[in-house]
Amino acid sequence: MENIGVQINLYKTGIIFAILGVICYVWRSVGYRCFRRFYAWNINRETYMNELLSEEKLYVFQFLHEYQEKAKPTLTVLEVGSGPAVNLTYYPQNTKLICLDPNSHFAGYIEENMKKCNNVVEIDFVQGFAENIPFECELFDAAVCSFALCTVNDIGRSLKEIKRVLKPGGKLVFLEHVTAKDKYSWTYILQLAYIPLAWLIYGCRSIVRDTEKSVRDSGFSDVQMHCVRPKCAPLWLNTCVMGIATK
Repeated sequence: MENIGVQINLYKTGIIFAILGVICYVWRSVGYRCFRRFYAWNINRETYMNELLSEEKLYVFQFLHEYQEKAKPTLTVLEVGSGPAVNLTYYPQNTKLICLDPNSHFAGYIEENMKKCNNVVEIDFVQGFAENIPFECELFDAAVCSFALCTVNDIGRSLKEIKRVLKPGGKLVFLEHVTAKDKYSWTYILQLAYIPLAWLIYGCRSIVRDTEKSVRDSGFSDVQMHCVRPKCAPLWLNTCVMGIATK
């Protein structure tokens, strides 16, 4: 009887692992693709976030406008983690823009959003990761990270790659959200509790990162950065850093 009981338990265990195997196979072959499609649709429809941070974006993109005036009339810009390219209206006139994002489903939304503005003269979408940017060295006049460094797997490697593809004197313009300074505050505790949901909806990991230190330690010759608190921002955007780094 004991041997029969062991066989039944092994049989049950085998069934459980078989079911888990089927679930994993379905997720990898179908579920993940559906999730990526849903993720792109969801990010594109959340226009309120772009409106909420319009003041901060106007400020940080002004660096590009000033750089264009000093450098040359047409800037070649790489936007890392571009998503659906909601920042198009903030770019200076005659910008040639490359949108880099690992989610290929953003390509269609980028085409739609481009029709709504006329300041970007050329735009291309390239599927790829910030940790391994598929471009040669010293190709871009500027790079933009707008709430993108919070989603990369390796922030240090991503920043080194961005620096690599910038021309000498090129600029990295960034606007990123960071954790609350006071690690004993309720804000910080609630941010920690928000991590699983933030990762699921936005792919966000920055709550447990020191983004400011990563930018300063990334090897740029000059970094100008300061903290801001966007008005009426949700908890996970309670504190942001913005600025410009020069290669």
